[in-house]
Parts: sequence; structure tokens; C-alpha cells
Amino acid sequence: MASGKQRRGPKPTPRASKRPGPSAAPRPPRGAPARRGVAWQWWVVIGVVVVAIVIGVVVQSNRSKSENTKVVAPKHALGPNDSEIEGAGSAKVLVQEYADFQCPSCRAFHAEMAPTIEALVKSGQIRFAYTYFPFIGDESVQAAAAAVCAGDQGKFFPFADLLYDQQRPENSGFLTTTRLLAFGRQAGITGPAYDAFEKCVKAKTYEGFVRRSADQASQRGVNQTPTLFISGPNGKAVQMNDEQISSPAAFKQAVADAAAGKT
Repeated sequence: MASGKQRRGPKPTPRASKRPGPSAAPRPPRGAPARRGVAWQWWVVIGVVVVAIVIGVVVQSNRSKSENTKVVAPKHALGPNDSEIEGAGSAKVLVQEYADFQCPSCRAFHAEMAPTIEALVKSGQIRFAYTYFPFIGDESVQAAAAAVCAGDQGKFFPFADLLYDQQRPENSGFLTTTRLLAFGRQAGITGPAYDAFEKCVKAKTYEGFVRRSADQASQRGVNQTPTLFISGPNGKAVQMNDEQISSPAAFKQAVADAAAGKT
């Protein structure tokens, strides 16, 4: 993923998007800030205020819906902050992602960084946690809730791969119940496990759970996707910067620094 792709931030402020997603314009060279006038500064202030209002409205809307929806705890084991987790418990480093399955930037991150993350997980260097932050629309919530259903059958990560690989424009009507069920079969859910998955998806069993997850992410200060935190043996979580989540080399260095207690 090229450096400079915008990330989606909640409507809670969508930032443009990441994982196989569209590329964005390159960043200006470092060390050469452009001169801006007073008018430009006022537009920045106005823009910040507008974004804050939008985030507040969407977060409050999601919170109201989650408060009115029953929260059912998943049947499978979860990681920190109710995340889907992979990797050995003995790994020194935890990498935690907050993402939305409709977010193009999350898709781009997935496409670019998945091989690196998989290698680090398999080598025992990191545990990787995916945390639900569905804020873009109802299809985000439906996809996230179905992903929890897949997690109950031990197929969260294959199911998530399909959601990103098959991603379409936001709230386009693509993520129907029928399609989500088809993704379950493609992810390898079969037999009685598929029957349970189908029942779970159709009943929207985990809609309240994923809405609550989005509320908790907002309370933690997460306001764009993907957002990643990294922590080492000292347990201190530090948000990863754009370079670290855009470059496999920078990502690996961040892991090494965290393992050495430098974060």
C-alpha cells in the first residue's frame, strides 16, 4: 500500500480507505511546507469543527442503536477489547487493528500487509487482533455481525479475507444476507457448523455486540480506519503511524522495537 493513502474515519469520519483499495495522491515532500494564508487557517478550523460534529452525531447514533439492541457474547474465545485473535500467547508483541469491512483503506492494508502479518504470526513474533469498528453503514454492521458468526465456527479470518477481497462500493446493497451466507460456504463452513452459521446470520445475533464494539472504539479515541496499536512486553499500547502500516519493512521494525521495549 503506497504511503499517502487516506484512511477512513468515522462518519466517525471516513478517511478515504485501505486494503485492495484505490490509491491516493502522493504526499508532498517532507521538509517543504507550503505557505498558507489566514483564510486557509480559518478553513482548517471550520473543517475540524465540522468533522467533530459529524463524528459526534454518528457515534451517538450508533450508541443509541446499540443501547436498544441486545448484546450477545460470542461463543468463541476473544482477544483484547473483544477482538478476533490469532497467534501464540507467548508472542512478545500484540498488534491490534480497528477496521470496517466496507472501508477501502482497510482493504488496501489487508492486501499490502497480510503476508507480512501472517509471517510474523507464524514465526511467533506477534499476536494479531482484529477489532470490530463498523461505522460506515448498516452493511458494515451486517458484515461484522456475520463475521462474528463465522468466528463461532473457527472461520473468522477466512471469512474476513473474503469480505475484503470481494469488497464493493460502500452501502451499495452488495452485502446481502444471501451473499454473506455464500461467503460462509466459501470460507469453509460446512455441515452442522454451516447450519449454525446460517441461523446466526439470519437472526443478526451479534448486531448488538458489534455496535457496542464500535462505541468502545470511539471511546478509546479511534476515529479512522484502519487504526492500529502495537504493544510490547511492557503492555504500553502505541498507535502505529502511516508509514508503519504502509511499509512491510517499517511494520517489521515497529514490531522489533516493541519487542525490545522501545515503544
